[in-house]
Amino acid sequence: MEENKKRVTVEELKYNLLFISTYVAIYENLKASIIENVSTFYNDIEIENGEMVIKKTREYIEEIEGIGHSKNLLKSSFSFLIDMGVLTDNDYALFNKIKKRRNQYVHELYNIVTEPLAAIDAELLSQAMSLVEKLSDKWFRIFEASIQGIDLFDAKEAIISGNVILLNSLISATLLDEFEKWDILQEVFIKS
Repeated sequence: MEENKKRVTVEELKYNLLFISTYVAIYENLKASIIENVSTFYNDIEIENGEMVIKKTREYIEEIEGIGHSKNLLKSSFSFLIDMGVLTDNDYALFNKIKKRRNQYVHELYNIVTEPLAAIDAELLSQAMSLVEKLSDKWFRIFEASIQGIDLFDAKEAIISGNVILLNSLISATLLDEFEKWDILQEVFIKS
C-alpha cells in the first residue's frame, strides 16, 4: 500500500536538487578547509615548475597523521584546531551532525530529493556556513595575522575571507534567487 507522504512538484524537485548540491558543496569546502589549514601550518610549501607542492614535515606526520585517530586526517586536524582554540568540542559535534546529513543526501538522494525540505535542512545549512565563517575568522586571527605581527585577536568585526564570500555567493545564486517561495529558508536566513 502506498504511504500518504507529500511528494514534491517538479519545481520543488529542482529546488531540492539545488539545495542538496549547495549543502554538499559547503560541507566539502568546510572539510577541505579544516584539513588544508592544518596542513599548510605544519608543512613546507614550495613552488616547483609553477605548481604548489606541499612537502610533509616529520612533525605533521607524527602529530597529525599519527595522532591516534586511525590516521583519520579530518579528525586529527579538527583535534588540532580545538587544541589551538580555533574551534570547540561543540563545533565538532555540530560538524558531525552536518556530516551525517551530508552522507544521507549523498547516499539516499532519491528518497530525500522527492520529499519536501524540512526546517532542519535549512538550519543545518545555515550552521554549516556559520562554521565556515568561524573557522575562517578564527584561523586568520590566531595564525595568519599573528604571523604577520598584526593583533586582531580581540577585534570585534569578523574577518571575511574570499572563501566565505564565494560560498555566500553560491548560496545566493543557487537558493536565494527564488527565496520568497521557500518559507523554510526565509525563517533561517533572515534571523541569521
